[in-house]
Amino acid sequence: MWGHISKFLDKFPNDAQNWGQATDEIRDIARSCRETRGLGEKYACDFRKLNTPSTWNTVGKAYIKSSWKKMTDLQKQEVFNEYSEWFVKEI
Repeated sequence: MWGHISKFLDKFPNDAQNWGQATDEIRDIARSCRETRGLGEKYACDFRKLNTPSTWNTVGKAYIKSSWKKMTDLQKQEVFNEYSEWFVKEI
């Protein structure tokens, strides 16, 4: 599963130069990871404070990766299933 997600996240470069390279997918997956783990807003990645496309991608992807490592297998499957259309397109 992580291989598909990682490949998908690679589409969003850490050195993004414009907002077309840093879109809502990163934010949506990060939110889903937090919610799936049952964490409240206190533990959210605050995308409102990420003012550049490169920080949006870099911080967002790090949050997703960190969250993924802390999830149970069932939680991972839940997130993967929620966004499988995005992830499977990358195969």
